[in-house]
Amino acid sequence: MPRQPHDSAGSDMEVEQMAEREGVTEQLKTDYQMKWVAQMNNIRSRVAEIVNHDMIYN
Repeated sequence: MPRQPHDSAGSDMEVEQMAEREGVTEQLKTDYQMKWVAQMNNIRSRVAEIVNHDMIYN
């Protein structure tokens, strides 16, 4: 299903899927909070770039 502009539910789903693929788990959050935060921030930034690119160029 194509993403719609301002579709935060789609963005949230992409963040969850990327986190799962990259092994960013609740266990990591419990054991190494700062590492988890850094990895989640990185994933959110990449998803935002993808969404922005899609909105601008498609």
